[in-house]
Amino acid sequence: MDRGKIPDLAARDNKIYLDLKDIIKENALPFLPAKSVVKFGAVCRDWRFQISAPLFAHNQSLSCHSTSGIFIQIHRGSPSLIPICGVPDPILSFLPEPVDIKSSSNGLLCCRGREGDKVYYICNPFTKQWKELPKSNANHGSVPAIVLLVEPSLLNFVAEYKIICAFPSTDFGKATEFDIYSSREGSWEIAREICFGDRTIFCLLDDN
Repeated sequence: MDRGKIPDLAARDNKIYLDLKDIIKENALPFLPAKSVVKFGAVCRDWRFQISAPLFAHNQSLSCHSTSGIFIQIHRGSPSLIPICGVPDPILSFLPEPVDIKSSSNGLLCCRGREGDKVYYICNPFTKQWKELPKSNANHGSVPAIVLLVEPSLLNFVAEYKIICAFPSTDFGKATEFDIYSSREGSWEIAREICFGDRTIFCLLDDN
């Protein structure tokens, strides 16, 4: 036995040993917030390819749950952000019209246009990607209560979400009806359940 022989830790033909940059790339990058990840894309070509891959974006959404900031909106003023780690363009000017933030979940926002048909938008304030939702057959009124539910799937790389809208019924007095949008179906559907009683329904934004 060669007791005095020291193994070559940098040997590239031995898969047991990895370079430090590869260890960080595989085990640390997915746990960083999105703003830091974008900066590290400039480290080298390998990291840039790793970060730009759809699989990496999926893993990062599952691994990193840190808060990027808190959106606030007073009455009909423009949305603003109290940054914690920073999100570009916090006033959502990339959307086609002024909006009110109605709900948030896992980094996505559900916003509603202020004028005209009061269109709903789902957007990612970090990537500036957004989607206009189809118009519902129900009249949601001027102040509906909205809940956005987003849960990254382990088996599906396309994030699916649902929007639950509670609105005053126009067919029954002192009643609340529910309209549900599913990204999988791409349409709204009014729930059969109706909540009777004179009550006020409101929703709180989460902090993701």
